[in-house]
Amino acid sequence: MRGLLQFIYRYRVLEFFIFLEVICVWLIVQNNRYHNVDFLSSSNAAVSGVNQFTSNTERYFELDQINNELAKENAKLRSELARYVYNNNYLSNSNDSLLNRYLVTSAKVIKNNVNKADNYFTIDKGENHGLSQGMGVINSDGVLGQVKNITNNFSTVTSLLHSDLMISSMLKKNNTFCSVQWDGIDPQYTKVRYLPRHLNVIIGDTVVTSGFNSVYPEGIMIGIVSEVDLRENESFLDVTVKLAANFRTLDYVYVTYDSMVQELDSLHNLTNP
Repeated sequence: MRGLLQFIYRYRVLEFFIFLEVICVWLIVQNNRYHNVDFLSSSNAAVSGVNQFTSNTERYFELDQINNELAKENAKLRSELARYVYNNNYLSNSNDSLLNRYLVTSAKVIKNNVNKADNYFTIDKGENHGLSQGMGVINSDGVLGQVKNITNNFSTVTSLLHSDLMISSMLKKNNTFCSVQWDGIDPQYTKVRYLPRHLNVIIGDTVVTSGFNSVYPEGIMIGIVSEVDLRENESFLDVTVKLAANFRTLDYVYVTYDSMVQELDSLHNLTNP
């Protein structure tokens, strides 16, 4: 308090001058119509600018919450779409258990690698959110990877940009089955394996998931054929695909789960003991 009083006393002349200036400005504005209108116009513009800045700032800090809500809504819509597709393509007399076969959960990427031969990324969902090992991970563009390690609240995903991950796939135009496996070179491109050399594969063909396992539903986008090479004495074509997903900018993703996977696995175990 003493320091404040000393400051006021030290600058008393300047403070008195400013006080008189304020009074003068107020008298001019109050007694001169032109200045009054100009002052009100300027003050309204300044207040509007401050209000707009405040509003934009508040919206910026709310973006993460908005994105999270949108991701959850998209996950719900994807689940409903998957059930609809399954119902219309495979079921004549459907029941609730089959209609609820496909489940989708949204998650946010909190760590990501693309520059290694074997890449992973981490998401902010785990066992507490219903996730388990082996689930597929996609986004609005296409396939991203498969859940590998999991804790209560986080999961590590084996990226499609991993030399050991093979995705059961097919050419969309003729349903020819193949496999997609990254060659460890360019994070924008991958390789398609086991396409016979006699096939008419051209640049621009679409590669999607085959649905031959319980990881991904059928028809999820993987990429577009960008290069086809027919090498002598090779049984299969050398096909390069430009990935639909941009792995450098991953943000919100969707974890897919076939709720009938345990039943299918039990059946396969009985068939192939």
